[in-house]
Amino acid sequence: MASVAVVVVAADRGHFNWSLPLAEALVTDDVVQKVEYWTSEESQPWLGGGLPPQVTLGGSTGSFSQTKKLVDVFTELSSSGDTDEEGGRALEEHFAQEVQRRGVAPTLEEALSKTTPPQEVQDALLHRLKMRDVAIVVYEQTWCSWAEAVAQKAAVPSIAFQPSYIDVFRHSAGCPPRAFQQTFNFGSEGMVYTLASCLRRHAPVPAGRHAVGAILPRRRSLAAALRSEDQDQELLTWLNLDGPPVVYCSLGSHMLSRVLGPGSLTALVKGLLAVPCRVLFVLSKTAREFADADSWCVNGSQGPQDPEFAKLAVEEKVKLPEWVNQPAVLAHHSTSLFLSHCGANSLHEALACGRPILALPFFDDQYYNAAALVEAGCALRIAKRPVEAQQVTAAVKKLLSPDAKLAAEKLQQELVAEDGTLQAAKWVAHVIAHGNACADPLDP
Repeated sequence: MASVAVVVVAADRGHFNWSLPLAEALVTDDVVQKVEYWTSEESQPWLGGGLPPQVTLGGSTGSFSQTKKLVDVFTELSSSGDTDEEGGRALEEHFAQEVQRRGVAPTLEEALSKTTPPQEVQDALLHRLKMRDVAIVVYEQTWCSWAEAVAQKAAVPSIAFQPSYIDVFRHSAGCPPRAFQQTFNFGSEGMVYTLASCLRRHAPVPAGRHAVGAILPRRRSLAAALRSEDQDQELLTWLNLDGPPVVYCSLGSHMLSRVLGPGSLTALVKGLLAVPCRVLFVLSKTAREFADADSWCVNGSQGPQDPEFAKLAVEEKVKLPEWVNQPAVLAHHSTSLFLSHCGANSLHEALACGRPILALPFFDDQYYNAAALVEAGCALRIAKRPVEAQQVTAAVKKLLSPDAKLAAEKLQQELVAEDGTLQAAKWVAHVIAHGNACADPLDP
């Protein structure tokens, strides 16, 4: 009996996180009996904790390290301006040269070819898919589109999910194609987008493709995360303190503080604390490496090395952890505002909790996501070149108002009603039942 869904995902959190709540829904909703992951070496630790025992690691797609080097060049160049157009010009002018200069590959074409795993990995997946218990292949479109051909060879139905809506945004905005990308190539027929409808209102879903909305952990999973013993108890105690509201800050896994320019991190925190509020600012390992140049003390949580910030640390007004359970922090009653780079996953998690957004987009779809929320009245955008403390303070004061909170709660209701997780599970069940004929809409 075919009862296993093989999920093929890799890359960064933005292209991976959607798969976890979907995997849980597939087994808890009895769509399949088991979910088996094939993912990169770097992504495998993300499968730990909180998932049903029926969700397991099946195989490795190899290392993502070489592709990550390419992504780092792309991210840094496309973040060099304050608009998608400015980032696009920087990429057109410098991407190929930077790929070569940094030793990623001799040519851009060779670098792009390395995003597909070696033939032995594809052969191993093909061998697994030919076993009779496999019901479907679920794969991420951007980095794992190669899995579709492997599934076809094994005569197993497949479905692609796409976390990025950037091609549709650009097409709707009338942006010209980019030479090094197959812009407007929306992917295979039947591909399913995972962006919430409130973020794609002015960019209709292309014909032959579909959208389910945000794929998020169900409420029982979030409640379990809040109660989990894995929670940082010291942080939880700090969040539970009586006092001013908490502004939670996270700028994503790709954020490099040097993109912001000298003094920007300091300006951000000073601008926030002038409100007043408490600041929980997650600085990833990569961000900390570059934050040294900004005179930040990265070994503790006292912030930039000056007497003012040392005093704030003693008063417990600033926390700078390397990682937190983001959905749990956003759901905490003390969290009133989210400073975000406006990646889709982070915005979905914040909107699910009804939190207003202080937007600091860096590249690609982040600009369009931010614009949609500003229009909806639950976000304000600040410029990143330069970041000015007074601009941050003024924006935070407006976003802590009842109007911004009501606007965020309205989107929260829309997102919850959309129930992208349920709709995504229905699509998988539909494809299992009808093969790859997923061009017909499903009934809600």
